[in-house]
Amino acid sequence: MLYTVSIILRKLIRDLIIVVVLSSLIVSFYKFNSSIHPDMVVDERTPQHTVLEYENITFNSTDDLVLKGWFIPAVNKVEDTLAPTVIVMHGTGLNKSHALDWSYYLADEYNLFLFDFRGHGASEGNKTTFGNKETKDLLGAIEYIKTRPDVDGNKLAVFGYEMGADVGIITATITSDIRLIIADSPHDRLTHKFDGLFEEYWILQKPLSWLAGLWSSVIIQTSPASVAPVDNIQYTTAPLFIMAGENSISGAGVQDIFDNSVAAGSEIWTVPGSHHSLFFSHREEFKEKVREFLDNNI
Repeated sequence: MLYTVSIILRKLIRDLIIVVVLSSLIVSFYKFNSSIHPDMVVDERTPQHTVLEYENITFNSTDDLVLKGWFIPAVNKVEDTLAPTVIVMHGTGLNKSHALDWSYYLADEYNLFLFDFRGHGASEGNKTTFGNKETKDLLGAIEYIKTRPDVDGNKLAVFGYEMGADVGIITATITSDIRLIIADSPHDRLTHKFDGLFEEYWILQKPLSWLAGLWSSVIIQTSPASVAPVDNIQYTTAPLFIMAGENSISGAGVQDIFDNSVAAGSEIWTVPGSHHSLFFSHREEFKEKVREFLDNNI
């Protein structure tokens, strides 16, 4: 009798383990696959809605994807001078019209260049790589900007939110063309972004996050170690202004990124209790701090 019960228990445990493993594979793949295929959100607004002149721009990433952007010339450019340019980058699942919301006010003194990352908005591509291959999008944007005769190619800044902030930090270690970085709510490591995908799964969070990293390496050739702004920031001398709400998914990591920055003049701004970009909770202070950092470091 005891022997029979023991056999039944072993079978139940084995079957339970098989169910948990198969369920984990399915759940991790579903959540990961959904995250790399964001909705192709079309532009909800254009610079014309903010009474700004602009040009529709088509350019190529450095791996030859066709990307779409807007160039907004500085409104109050000093005569016979070339205005500095700020390249503005959106987060995952967003597009350049969202980036316009938190950057338009800079167009009085700065050229702005906003574009859709691969797999977003009007640009080519059908998936995101969480900032890994998106560095090629930013490098293509820099190459394009430097061809314009109305731009000072020696005065380029990057201003990104979430994935856009990650891309700005990582790309600044690849090219010296970036003079300064403004990073709103960057991730310190891709592994922590994956943790966030599965935070409701309690004790399975870490195993599911690990599986997402495995799917990432296989499907989009992006290992979790390849997107780690907290490590990359050590290899650029571009001044960094980093900010996040302390209760946001980025909040815990921004201090580590800032602490690893070696650039003189870097600054950090965090706000307790805030869950989102500080633009939405502290709009006027956000605009003032961004402009001041640009003016002092460009």
